[in-house]
Amino acid sequence: MGDLEHTVHGVRYSSGDEIMSPESGTQWLVLDVEVTNNSSDSQAISSVMMWTLNDPENRSVDIAMTGDERGSLDGELGPGRSMRGELAYTVSSDHKQWELIFSPGVLGFGQAIYEIPAPAAAPKSPASAQQPPSAPSAPGESGGDKFTYAEAYAAWEGGMPYYEAFCENYIPTTDGGVSQCEGIQAGTVDAVTGEYIGD
Repeated sequence: MGDLEHTVHGVRYSSGDEIMSPESGTQWLVLDVEVTNNSSDSQAISSVMMWTLNDPENRSVDIAMTGDERGSLDGELGPGRSMRGELAYTVSSDHKQWELIFSPGVLGFGQAIYEIPAPAAAPKSPASAQQPPSAPSAPGESGGDKFTYAEAYAAWEGGMPYYEAFCENYIPTTDGGVSQCEGIQAGTVDAVTGEYIGD
């Protein structure tokens, strides 16, 4: 977004540690995120101010402190430098997909919206492994004419333009996903990166 390059590397569940664990009916969803400052000035990064996770009912979910997050997304980010860390949220065990909204509004930019699928399995230990993106596949390999979300995400990560991966080969299932495709058609969202570029 603007001079900030934003990447979602993966998603996993966390069962916490010996002291803290999710309450009954909830899970801790942990996202591996990286931000790169492509400007010539330092930028203030705030995990609370810049990222929001919404559930399938478009309600924001609470931030979680799992005790096993790796890295931090808070602090000053110098020119040309990157910051990578994990964002943890408390989500309902019944939900299988969310939207991560990156809104560095304090810097005067727009926002980027990512559809986040549930990891393949619930955690088995506090050190549960992160689910890596699956390899890109062609439409129909999963049994239909369109990508699944995981296939679309993997294809995009592998270099396929956002519009081709998420709008042509995948049917968006959330308001944010539909809005992204409409924005590309209207010229307000970049067709390759899926980032907001303005009117």
